[in-house]
Amino acid sequence: ANSNSSESFGFGRIKMGGEDVVGGGKNKDKKYREKPEVLLKKIEDKKKKIEEVGADTEEGKKMKQRQQWGAVIDRAQGVKVKDDVSLLQKTIKKRDRAKAKAADKWNKRATDIEEQRSKRAKERADNVKKRILERRGKKIGIKKTKSKKE
Repeated sequence: ANSNSSESFGFGRIKMGGEDVVGGGKNKDKKYREKPEVLLKKIEDKKKKIEEVGADTEEGKKMKQRQQWGAVIDRAQGVKVKDDVSLLQKTIKKRDRAKAKAADKWNKRATDIEEQRSKRAKERADNVKKRILERRGKKIGIKKTKSKKE
């Protein structure tokens, strides 16, 4: 085929109305995930920007279309595009619930440990007291009869 046509074609770039639309693909190899709160804020900022320009104006429509194409290209490149507001909010709520549950579990564990510690200390103090009383009784000559355990 023609060598000129293959040179003008590039992956990840689409010309739309004389404007380059570049796919983000750079996020594909990220080793960490962006936090849902940050993603949600980015989406809200983009919406505000479009509202400021005016959603019905030519510039606003171009911005919106550019964002949509960017998302489409990212998806085509295999990048997970997280732009669904309801899903992000759901994720945030789920994570908050999990954090609260873990905190409750930890607090319960801490109180249980403290209770066990105080119980052991009390038993030890009782045993020491009992032993001292037995020694005093032996010195006086009064022996205590052993009682059967219940």
